[in-house]
Amino acid sequence: MARAKKKPSFAKQLKEIVNEIPEEQRVFGEKLAAEIEWMAGTLTELKNIVDEQGAVITTTNGNGFEVMTENPAQKSYNTMIKNYTAAIKQLTGFLPESAEVPELDEFQKLTGLK
Repeated sequence: MARAKKKPSFAKQLKEIVNEIPEEQRVFGEKLAAEIEWMAGTLTELKNIVDEQGAVITTTNGNGFEVMTENPAQKSYNTMIKNYTAAIKQLTGFLPESAEVPELDEFQKLTGLK
């Protein structure tokens, strides 16, 4: 399933954060910000799938019996959200203590970070 290349609504704020990172570490911040953007898009997709199909789905096992199991999209979402949150913390860790972090309303809603 191909995904639209839509940037998350907080891409501008991520760019502002990257610009606050000291020059010698900025290349790492840029790469990390790109991964955060990709994860945000994927998380949205996974969340939509779970919203449509539910967290538990009915499937047929190898013996031909119908069983209820956790939606694979839910498993992927749960794993990725942890990595996403860790990446955001790592990105903000590159900032000097004196840096001003832009307001990230949408960003905060998605991650729960303040």
